Amino acid sequence: GNYIELNGLLLKKYNMQNKIGKFDLMLNSIETSKTLRFSLDYCTELFTQETIENLCEHYINVLDNVINSNEMKISEIDLLSES
Repeated sequence: GNYIELNGLLLKKYNMQNKIGKFDLMLNSIETSKTLRFSLDYCTELFTQETIENLCEHYINVLDNVINSNEMKISEIDLLSES
C-alpha cells in the first residue's frame, strides 16, 4: 500500500499531481496537541523513493538520539542509521 514503516513510525505516501515546488527537497513540520507531523516534498526526477526512505530513516535516527540521549553532545550523534 501507501504506508512505509520505519523504526516504529508509520509513514504514508501521498502523490501530488501537478505540484510545483520551490525547492528540490523540502521538509515541513506541524505541531499538533499530541504529535508532530512531517511532510517531505521532493523532486522525483532527482530522488528515488528508496533514497527518500533512507533519508527519513537517518532523520528518525537523529531525532531518536536527541530525544533519548539528553547527555549526548551533538557531535556524538551518528547521522546515519545502521541500514
